[in-house]
Order: sequence, then C-alpha cells, then structure tokens
Amino acid sequence: MTGFKPERIGVMLAGLEVPHCHFHVVPIRGLHDLDFGNQDPDPDPQMMDDAAETIRGELRKLGHAQVSD
Repeated sequence: MTGFKPERIGVMLAGLEVPHCHFHVVPIRGLHDLDFGNQDPDPDPQMMDDAAETIRGELRKLGHAQVSD
C-alpha cells in the first residue's frame, strides 16, 4: 500500500500462465482489475523494473533483509 498508494490491493494465487504457482499483487479499484484479460499484454519493461524495485524496497523497509536485487 505504501509503495503505490492504491485504493485497494488484490492478491491472487495463480499458476495459469506459467508452469508454477506464484502470487500476483495488484493495485485495484474493483474485481475487474483482477481479470487477466484487462491487463496490458506488453507492458513497458522499465515500468515493470521500477515496480519490482518499489516492491523490493518496501519489503526491505518491513525488515525483510533477504530480499535480493
């Protein structure tokens, strides 16, 4: 919540698009934001890198020192 300031966060445990299970943490306004059909199929790589670094930074602030770069 502190990294992105969304109205809400949706958390989905899924393994549909890859052959393993992982968590999706999604800033949402409603349930429709959790529909993979509504997502950008080709997101900007720099935006994804920035989002990943924001998540890692927030986890480190919470004391998770083992979070890698």
